[in-house]
Amino acid sequence: LSAYHFGEEHIHPWISSKNIAIHLQCFFYGLSVFALLFLANAPELVPLFGSNGFKIDIISWNYILTLPFIVIQFILAFGNTLQGKLKWTAFFILQLSLALLYWVFLEMDLLLGFLFYFILW
Repeated sequence: LSAYHFGEEHIHPWISSKNIAIHLQCFFYGLSVFALLFLANAPELVPLFGSNGFKIDIISWNYILTLPFIVIQFILAFGNTLQGKLKWTAFFILQLSLALLYWVFLEMDLLLGFLFYFILW
């Protein structure tokens, strides 16, 4: 639900009507934001998961999950743009926003990244 909400906040100003493809794009865009935050701060997640008894390679796991979210949201955004539901400028701004967010997340630790995104972005 949070992923959909944050994706919708990014996409809402750019659309005039919603359909299932726009709803899916909102969801996967929001998942991409969260995934990029976790990917940029994967080493900080290891102690959190380790303290709960999870024995997984969090960094490899994060790459495996992050890529599909980004690819799916890109395909949905591209398709919505081709169908005229999203303007090309919006498509490029949304994709550049993800790249910029990832760069910001790389420069901040996990908590500051959350604070930056939830409060300032």
